[in-house]
Amino acid sequence: MNHQIYFFTCLLIIFSACTQEETSCQVDASQDTVVTAIDKAIVADSASYISEKNEKEDNKAAIEKKFGKQWDFCDCVKKNDSINKVIDKTPENANFDPIFARMEEIDKHCKELLTAPNSTPEERAIYERKVKKCLKNK
Repeated sequence: MNHQIYFFTCLLIIFSACTQEETSCQVDASQDTVVTAIDKAIVADSASYISEKNEKEDNKAAIEKKFGKQWDFCDCVKKNDSINKVIDKTPENANFDPIFARMEEIDKHCKELLTAPNSTPEERAIYERKVKKCLKNK
């Protein structure tokens, strides 16, 4: 009901702003302003997305230059999960050297996991869903 009242009020304002004698309507100018504002917002959003994407690509390139080829996100999640399970099942008096060597190898090829943005609750939630999805498809 409120949407209908709002809609009809907007229509009434539009029709009352335009007279038959005028060749241009005052609403056209305000619509142009609104469209321009929307266009500017879209461009700003796109620029922010492109900048963020370029930053991620630059970060990935720097990591690969220093540590070598990086593995896929899901591969890293699965390998980290499996190494954690091995550590949990290994007796305390066992030799952990081969396990630690494998952990270092995984860490070397999964540096992007460490640079993933997760400082806000939203970013952490997105990251957790992504990890759960990888583990689910194991």
